[in-house]
Amino acid sequence: MVFLRNFATPLILVRWCSQRLPQPLRSRKGKSIRNTTQNFADFRRLKAIAGTGGDGCISFLSIYANEFAGPDGGDGGNGGHVIFKATYDIKDLNHVPTLIRAECGEKGICMQHSLTTKIATMVAEITQ
Repeated sequence: MVFLRNFATPLILVRWCSQRLPQPLRSRKGKSIRNTTQNFADFRRLKAIAGTGGDGCISFLSIYANEFAGPDGGDGGNGGHVIFKATYDIKDLNHVPTLIRAECGEKGICMQHSLTTKIATMVAEITQ
């Protein structure tokens, strides 16, 4: 209620206003399932360890009428690799663990370990 006073006349004019204030609409959108308290990480120091090579095969060459043919062993497989893949889906480096260890190779089979990172991520080697 607002009171207006007219100085020309001794009457007090009363002006009625709406007492209802507009209320905000309640949001019907559900809550996010993502943790919103995460901090943005743009720098991460990690240790990447490649896997050891697989075991070789020990065998001896068997040739007819040559009893001293010598060894004929196969080489072991490559060790596992640590590969960084750049993608537009990743925005920060929070998901990157501090220790990444690739699997060991198994008799010529290469077991790889890949990791996705954000675009424009610089990977540098730091030796101690």
